[in-house]
Amino acid sequence: MKKTALFFLIIITLFACKKKPDNNVIHINGALKAAFNFQPGTYWIYKDSLTGIMDSFFVTKNTYFTTTNYPYTIESIGINISEYDYHITSLIDTQWWSFSYQSNMFDLRYQENKVFAGEIDYFPLINYPFSDTLSTCAGCIVRGQYGQNNVISIFNFFVVNGQTFENVVEVFHTVNLAPFENYGQYNASDLFYICPNIGIIKMSLNHPQDSINRVWELQRYSIK
Repeated sequence: MKKTALFFLIIITLFACKKKPDNNVIHINGALKAAFNFQPGTYWIYKDSLTGIMDSFFVTKNTYFTTTNYPYTIESIGINISEYDYHITSLIDTQWWSFSYQSNMFDLRYQENKVFAGEIDYFPLINYPFSDTLSTCAGCIVRGQYGQNNVISIFNFFVVNGQTFENVVEVFHTVNLAPFENYGQYNASDLFYICPNIGIIKMSLNHPQDSINRVWELQRYSIK
């Protein structure tokens, strides 16, 4: 009888000590983290199919952090990327980009230094695993943005520069800014093609006020 009572006491103690899941913690989706958690040393080299110009994009920093948005704690990853002119001897940082992840959301932003000297923000650029519609999550921190994203297609296979990539999403982003603060009218229309474990394999950037008209196609890359 004493052994039976002791057994039940142990079972009750184990259940009492078991850590309860914290439903207020928003974790980064495991599939998203596995597919896009690029480390310093990662790089992508793109060629503009319109002009033949080539640029390089290097991951310079990868940071994991948490943010409180009461009552939620949000896990996040921020990845800093520098864009360099590929043809010059002394590389010059021409643009600043970043990827950031919360929940199942992949957010992209970059710093424009011409007409619109603010951050162009794509939030979320995609959800992963890929979905036909874009969504945020309860508790996630949403940055203000001036535009709209739409998923156009999800391809089983997609060819860029003679290379075939599997499981590629195509997303379209538009910006239409009326005169804003010290800036005049600003419009943009961009297309991104994104592949897990590789990143952006093609992007079409059309920002007429900044004289930006590029169709960057991935030439080669190294993923860390």
